[in-house]
Amino acid sequence: MSAAPGAPLEAWRDRHAGETVLVCGCGRSLAGLRARPACPVIGVNDVGRKLDPDYLVVVNPRRQFPAERFAHVAATRARAVFTCLDDPGFAHPAMVRFALDARGGVSVDRPGRLPHTRNSPYLAVA
Repeated sequence: MSAAPGAPLEAWRDRHAGETVLVCGCGRSLAGLRARPACPVIGVNDVGRKLDPDYLVVVNPRRQFPAERFAHVAATRARAVFTCLDDPGFAHPAMVRFALDARGGVSVDRPGRLPHTRNSPYLAVA
């Protein structure tokens, strides 16, 4: 299944069904990743400092990043960027917008919405 650049969130659903997908946050465990895995990678924020993800999730506004960190966010080479922000602070040819759903929720059944917590990788898993 292929989603066009700028396609709605639902167009990406089940794109990698049945595959192993690695979700990468920006914590210390990322340093233990020796090589980019062969599976699809979903990264958050400035994970591009370590590896280029297939998909990037950005939910924090630009003002919450130091300039050096945000430079990695804005320079992403991800195939698509998923964000709930009206203005993420950078352009990307495949910007996928979604709305935040229930805090601490687990349902991914509401079109255009994803559950969230204060942890970006949680949302990336959704």
